[in-house]
Amino acid sequence: MTNVPPGTEILSQEECWELLKGATVGRLAVDVAGQPDIFPINFVVDGRAIVFRTAAGTKLAASVLMRHVAFEI
Repeated sequence: MTNVPPGTEILSQEECWELLKGATVGRLAVDVAGQPDIFPINFVVDGRAIVFRTAAGTKLAASVLMRHVAFEI
C-alpha cells in the first residue's frame, strides 16, 4: 500500500476480525438516493461474517440492493 497517511496503522485481516469480535455496536452507512444514511446497529461476528438483525426498511433494502455500503466500529 502506498501513500499511507502518517499515524495510520495497517492491520491484517486477522487483526481486523479480532477487533470486530471485541465490539458490539457499529455504524452501517448506506446510499439512499445518492446521499449517505448512517445508522447505529448492534451486531455480532459469526465466523467471518458480521450479523445484525433489522426490520424491513431502509437499512435492509439498501444493504442488500445497493452497492455503496460501509460498516465501521
